[in-house]
Amino acid sequence: MTIVLSCMTSLVVEIPTLKVIPELWTPETWVNELIALRKHLNLTKVHLLGQSWGGMLALDYILHYNPTGIESLILSSTLSSASLWASEQHRMIRFHV
Repeated sequence: MTIVLSCMTSLVVEIPTLKVIPELWTPETWVNELIALRKHLNLTKVHLLGQSWGGMLALDYILHYNPTGIESLILSSTLSSASLWASEQHRMIRFHV
């Protein structure tokens, strides 16, 4: 069995059955992929760019996994808290109505 992760299509599938595995659609899955990639490529020092969903993953990685060798973190078009973002959107809607 081979599991294929594709951030381009948001699919996690099992090969050869092409069975979708939604229980792997977690931040932990994607952070573990980053950890495995860094290890495989022997990337001891990196400048990490997180854009959109990747920015949230980068924050999770930095804050909860204590990685070494992060030279810089660049966040682009991301948010640090979905609940804070949602509450601010509701506040702005009430303000403009």
